Amino acid sequence: MKKKILVLSVMLFSLVSCQGKGDITSSTPSSTTSSDSSVISSSTSSVSSTTIVSSSTSSSSTSSSSSSSSTQVDSDIHVTSISITDKSITTLKVGQVLQLSVEVLPKNATNKLVNYRSSNESVASVSFNGLITARSTGDCTIYAVSDDGELSDSITFNVVASTVTSFTADFDSSVETIVSNKNTFYKLELGQSYPLTVSFNSTDEADNVLEASFSVDGCCSFDSSTNTLTPLKRTGSVVLTLKVKGTNLKKEYYLKVVNPGEKDVSEVIAKLDSSIEKEKKLTVNTYDVNLHFNTLDINDNRTDAVQSTKFKIYKDTTDRYMVGDTDTSVTYTPYGSSESYDSTSTSHLFKGMSDDGNYYEFQVYDNGQHIVAPSKKAIVESVSDSKTQITREKAIKQSTTLIMNSHEGLSDIAKMHFNGLYENSIGYGSVPLYFGGGAASNLKIVEKDNVIIADTFFIEAYPTSVTLGEVYYNHGEYTFNTDGVLTSIKVVSNVYDNTMFDFTEKKLLQENPVAKEMYMTEYKQTFGSLNTQEVNEYDPDNLYFTSYTPVFADKKGYEAKKYEIGETYYISYLDQAPKFADSRIDSLIIDETSNPDVASITDEGRSIKIEGAGVAVLTVYSLKNRVKREITVNVDTVLPTAITAKVGDKVVTEELETTVGTSIDNLTLAVSPSTASQEVNVTLEGVGNLTKKTDGSYSFVSDKEGKATITVTSTLYDKVSTTLTINVAKKQETSTIVDTMLKTTYSCYEDSFLNSEDVASVELTFTSRTQAKFVVEDLT
Repeated sequence: MKKKILVLSVMLFSLVSCQGKGDITSSTPSSTTSSDSSVISSSTSSVSSTTIVSSSTSSSSTSSSSSSSSTQVDSDIHVTSISITDKSITTLKVGQVLQLSVEVLPKNATNKLVNYRSSNESVASVSFNGLITARSTGDCTIYAVSDDGELSDSITFNVVASTVTSFTADFDSSVETIVSNKNTFYKLELGQSYPLTVSFNSTDEADNVLEASFSVDGCCSFDSSTNTLTPLKRTGSVVLTLKVKGTNLKKEYYLKVVNPGEKDVSEVIAKLDSSIEKEKKLTVNTYDVNLHFNTLDINDNRTDAVQSTKFKIYKDTTDRYMVGDTDTSVTYTPYGSSESYDSTSTSHLFKGMSDDGNYYEFQVYDNGQHIVAPSKKAIVESVSDSKTQITREKAIKQSTTLIMNSHEGLSDIAKMHFNGLYENSIGYGSVPLYFGGGAASNLKIVEKDNVIIADTFFIEAYPTSVTLGEVYYNHGEYTFNTDGVLTSIKVVSNVYDNTMFDFTEKKLLQENPVAKEMYMTEYKQTFGSLNTQEVNEYDPDNLYFTSYTPVFADKKGYEAKKYEIGETYYISYLDQAPKFADSRIDSLIIDETSNPDVASITDEGRSIKIEGAGVAVLTVYSLKNRVKREITVNVDTVLPTAITAKVGDKVVTEELETTVGTSIDNLTLAVSPSTASQEVNVTLEGVGNLTKKTDGSYSFVSDKEGKATITVTSTLYDKVSTTLTINVAKKQETSTIVDTMLKTTYSCYEDSFLNSEDVASVELTFTSRTQAKFVVEDLT
């Protein structure tokens, strides 16, 4: 301060010197005093003075000489004495503060500024305005020195320690506590005051003073005279430190400041932990899952999708499974269009165990189409491959429990909503639907009639030059039964942009806002005995083929209509039975090829490679039921479609008739289309002989009666064939009366002889055209 004043004096001196002859300028600034009502005594004054300098110049001249002189006039009123007025206190406790009272005389002194210093700053320090702070035990002298004339006075203090050796400070037992992250928090409500019960172990009651500090500024106040704590603003977590004044004795307390009736997230988690344990002892027999999403794609086309799934959980002897029936309705509105397009669908989901010792999951539409790839895992005692195996314990859990993001059951799913996570994968991408993570800082929770109600908002993206920003307002309702078990969850998330939300420091949503997007998820569960059913339409047995039509698919998954040499094609199917049968469960294996030079089998029977032109017939089996089918692959070849048989110019459409020894000539065989290979294989079964002539026609003759079957098959493609049947009859001959007589034996007799015992039998037989045989037999 002395240096400042001297500089100021020089400046003023220069200013006066520039005024001109005989001009004098003076200025006297004043200083203010300060006080602190919290110290033991308060009476201080300090005065600053400025030296005013006047200057005059006179001159006279004579004929032989000249002379000049100047005189400096001091007009300040100087300090004559300084004294510390109250020296009654000479002992201080560590941590105690004391304001010195100093008197400077005369009272109208120009510069009444006082400077202070300590002989030992580690024992006691003194501020520029004379405030002493006792810092450690020992002796220390404090000096008060006038700025004008450096007159001084002093006082010596003995700093002693507080007599407090220990203390306790307790909240009332009515104050709720919360355990979070292994720390116990006291839950304080705004609008309330919390007196502490404090006791000291000391010999001087004056030492029994607590000082309070908080890890979050402005969250609470503390009245040390009454040891009362008052919360001032909502704070999720704050550390209160209580310290005995003048000592290092202190205690820390964890606090949470909430609105009246508000629940802390740790209380919700504790309630859900209890529900988890109770839920494990109950049997869930139904789940309801309801979803409603109203979203925009990158082109601002709007999709409004509503989905409802009812799950029933079943028991079949020692097996468990659940079946979910899902109804979905979707309304699609293109950007800028006043028209919308509606669609609906029904699907069914199976999760569970089967009597074949496997665990299955699949979801299908009514027409049998699978929505996602079906899966099968063998139920084993010890898992060596988690992709294909599962333990019985886990199979039962997955067959009877709603699972999301590895969280099992409603209570555990709800806990995920609060326990540090805020994103959820629900098939529409990952969106911040819940109340953890970045959403926790704005979270407010209340409980009413067994329903926990949670509200928060979370800024997902701030506006940019090309985007409008995104903020999610999440509202959740978690309903518990009277036993404290969670029975339903409903969360609604509305998404707004900067047309509805102020992204500046205000962070405010407009009244009656219109959401850009909306997501709703709802889960419910009921408890009771497991369901049973006589027939399960979605039995995993229906995943295995009893019939199918094999086809080949190209690498893009489309049915192959033409085969290219060098390309690979994959076995697939159409027209399967049952309609849910799927080769991802019941593999189709290509077992044989009739022509490996055309199509060779690859990938352990799952595909073929086209090697060259021609036709190959491949034999396919389903893996479980061994259902056999054949499929023909035609590579750059005209394939036969039919074989026609003619006798002369007449097409054979029915069985042919002939007789023994009579030939059928000019039998021709033609393959359609005419551009296809005309080569055929011909086989004959039954009577007769078939002879191929040089002109390519055939001749048939038989030397005995009976049936002849001729089979004609395309050499190129044995699936094309035809069959001819020829009936061979005995040849009919023309006979005379003599020929008839030759074939007959005649008996002759006389009626009058009938009663005679001497009657002879007469028999006449014509043995040839010229001879007859006559026989008489004596019957006696």
